[in-house]
Amino acid sequence: MPAQNSTPKPISLTEMQSRARKFVADWNGESRERAEAQSWWNAFFEVFGVERRRLAIFERRARRASTGGDGNIDVFMPGVMIAEHKSLGKDAGKGTSQAFDYLEGGDIAAHEAPRYVISADFDRIVLTDLESDDPPLEFQLRDLPKYVQRFAFLAGYEAPKRLSGEAEAVSIKAAREMGKLHEALLGDIEPDDNSEAAEDAAIFMTRLLFLLYGDDVVGLWEPGLFESYVKNRTSADGSDVGSAIATLFQVLDTEDRKKVPDELKAFPYVNGGLFRKRVSIPFFDKKMRDALIVATEINWSDISPAIFGSLFQGMSSREERRKSGSHYTTETNILKVLRPLFLDDLEDRLQRWWWSSLELEKLRVEIGSYRYLDPACGAGNFLIVAYREMADIEFRIIKRVRELKGEEDYALDPTWGLQVQPDQFGGIELNWWPVKIAETAMFLMQHKITQRLGEIGEPPEILPIGESAHILHGDALINDWNDAVVATPRTFVFGNPPFHGHKERSKEEVESLKAAWGKDYNGNLDFVTAWHAKSLGYLKGKDQSRFAFVTTNSIVMGSSVAELFEPIYRDGWRISFAHRTFVWQSEAFGAAAVHCVIVGFDKGKSSPRLFVYKTGKGQPEEIVATYVNAYLLDMEENFVRPVTTPVAPDLATVSSGNNPIDFKQLILDDASFAEAMADPIAKKYIKRFANGEDFINALSRYCLWLDGADPDDIAKSAFLKNRVKALADKRQNSDRKATKKLALTPTLFGEVRQPKERFLAIPQTFTDNRMYMTVGYLEPSTIIGMKIYSVPDASGLQFAIASTSMIITWQKSVGGRLKSDPSFSNTTVWNTFPLRALSEAEKKKLIEAGKAVLAARQANPGSLARLYNPLTMPKALLAAHAALDKVMDGIFGFRKVPTDFERQKRLFERFAEAASSNQLAIQLDAPSKPKRTRRSASASLSNPSA
Repeated sequence: MPAQNSTPKPISLTEMQSRARKFVADWNGESRERAEAQSWWNAFFEVFGVERRRLAIFERRARRASTGGDGNIDVFMPGVMIAEHKSLGKDAGKGTSQAFDYLEGGDIAAHEAPRYVISADFDRIVLTDLESDDPPLEFQLRDLPKYVQRFAFLAGYEAPKRLSGEAEAVSIKAAREMGKLHEALLGDIEPDDNSEAAEDAAIFMTRLLFLLYGDDVVGLWEPGLFESYVKNRTSADGSDVGSAIATLFQVLDTEDRKKVPDELKAFPYVNGGLFRKRVSIPFFDKKMRDALIVATEINWSDISPAIFGSLFQGMSSREERRKSGSHYTTETNILKVLRPLFLDDLEDRLQRWWWSSLELEKLRVEIGSYRYLDPACGAGNFLIVAYREMADIEFRIIKRVRELKGEEDYALDPTWGLQVQPDQFGGIELNWWPVKIAETAMFLMQHKITQRLGEIGEPPEILPIGESAHILHGDALINDWNDAVVATPRTFVFGNPPFHGHKERSKEEVESLKAAWGKDYNGNLDFVTAWHAKSLGYLKGKDQSRFAFVTTNSIVMGSSVAELFEPIYRDGWRISFAHRTFVWQSEAFGAAAVHCVIVGFDKGKSSPRLFVYKTGKGQPEEIVATYVNAYLLDMEENFVRPVTTPVAPDLATVSSGNNPIDFKQLILDDASFAEAMADPIAKKYIKRFANGEDFINALSRYCLWLDGADPDDIAKSAFLKNRVKALADKRQNSDRKATKKLALTPTLFGEVRQPKERFLAIPQTFTDNRMYMTVGYLEPSTIIGMKIYSVPDASGLQFAIASTSMIITWQKSVGGRLKSDPSFSNTTVWNTFPLRALSEAEKKKLIEAGKAVLAARQANPGSLARLYNPLTMPKALLAAHAALDKVMDGIFGFRKVPTDFERQKRLFERFAEAASSNQLAIQLDAPSKPKRTRRSASASLSNPSA
């Protein structure tokens, strides 16, 4: 019963969704497996316009691998699907495992092997694609209309196959072998990335990769030809290997085959510039020849160009070779960008027109006009995956149109030459190594794609190389992007550009950032945003184009959000999709995880897509969104700008700490502290000093506090006199005018803001995994630095507010970041916190709950770092915070414990109300919906009331 040969009556996606909604209504609450399961499946097939009895079998007999006995498969669609059905609430994965038990039992023939496994229990459905690395899709019955397209295979639609795990394993092994070969041939030397030596090394190694790959695949030359050449035509001592390889390189670049010696004519003319440049080739010895022979004996045919390029690039690094590390961006992460940017839309259209050869042919012509650019392409992995996926879409179109037209002839019509070609893809890369690797890896992918046409006909010859991807060697922030790929009306820009905060970037990067943004430059913007600025110019007037980048999550946090998004919106773009913060875990050995977001832009009008992560890792959940704003929330735009005073009437003013500007003269290290303690006069002026790290970790540090010091004491103490004089000299020699002025007061910190009474201390930065802000009290005898903020708090109300989940949610939403750690700001975080006016009863509840938190701390003495370690927080402290949260959550209108996402959304709603009530809305035309409002709070925002 071959399902794919029985063409069902086509129905539209809209009709499928309508039928799915009716199916949900009809079957909601059903629970009787034995009585109603088969009726349920008959109705389920009807959702897709499929008559079940023509395509699928109930109760197919099959052996179970676990017992060896026979059983009955609930639903079996040969070659397509196997399904198991359980009673309501009784599945818990049992249906899927039972289906696998039948698949492994041996009774299902190879030609009947299904691609999909479905498990259902009336309320939950689990779909597993056996030809994809994607995790199983699990959802409740009520969400079937949302996921209806994932089941279109029941109606004959051919979905893409995405199994990359095996290819990744092969590629990692092969890349390590290339690392060993690099080590043997080029030594433990790493030339400068853009030197001539680096270019020659990159070209030489990528040519060897091409030869190794070509030796093991069909369609380039006789298998094993290069291996035989090295083994049989060079001396065992390796002395002539270099000259033999130089000759071979020349042969591969010779179009006139009459000039090629007969014994070398088996090697083809390659063209494409791959072998054109004459490069330095190392002098070989026996050890080097042996290493090359070992490499020729490996099977290179199964490597994945999509990740091998990055792996190869990593293994060219001496450090990576020593670690035997592997460094690449997984295809899963790459597809998080490419799918919502353009692949999912094409899949939808392909599915919608699956029964129309005319529409499919139109789509095929259209994709021939697309262009793709990665302006920070590295070894080209984004481009390679994009090329592979687009070619797969076209391949399925070709195959399907031939089926619809009844073209059974094996010979492939020459008019079916692929529309998707390498020259539609381009990249820009700063360094030579990845440039040459990307070029070669794109050709390897071109070969794999071309060979796939052999499934429906005789594949065309790929050599000599015709058009190829253009990987431009240069600075993407200086070069014209059109030099890599000329933008067309349908151009897609994507990638993973470098991100450096304003403290980490170089002077050159600052200048590049300024040049990219022009009049819209803001000093707080991350370096990665230069690629956004360049995209705006490159895609000007290309209204069907789109762009998306992986970036640090700092671009959707803090005071710079408006500075990035307002120019983008002004040019007519809107957020078309976004992945909220997740961990972009590099596969490099010992590499740190980076907290990233993905934000895509277009000028369309369709509903945007929003992907959220429960823990920052794993697979995201897509939520239905009507509008995605710059903070990646499903709500109207409300830019949160710094304000000078708190908008909430019950928040006290927060001040930053003292700024020493002391050139290590007033802050004492261990040695200078001991020296000062030995001086009876200097000893009087020693005080405890704390910055954020000292406060959180209960560290002991000290400083000289000479505010109000007796001038005679300074004159009598050699230690004090030398310190004060040294500080005066260093300030005087500064290039900054303001610092020179401070030379007149060398006994004082540069900026003095020391509290006079006991105060609440708020560290500027704290670890990202903290559940609460690590705040606490200090006496005025402790001098605080710039990394601590202070706020008067005689009643304890400010401590209670600062200790809630609500405030840390606001901090992580609108505050800045130092690397991945939240960075507190009084103007951006505290002053904008949208807390309505509190009643006296609410204040009392907060204060009492705050006192309970302090009591729990006192019962478990230790540093704040230890107390607030999320893995080891004392139960009593957790309970006290939960009680405090209950009070604050109630003030914000929650009756049950909200999620962080729910808190975040409520905070922005309250902020929007505050901005609107103060008539501070700035009317801007939202690109996605005409006359929608983008609101922006200004420094005059006063106390909100809800």
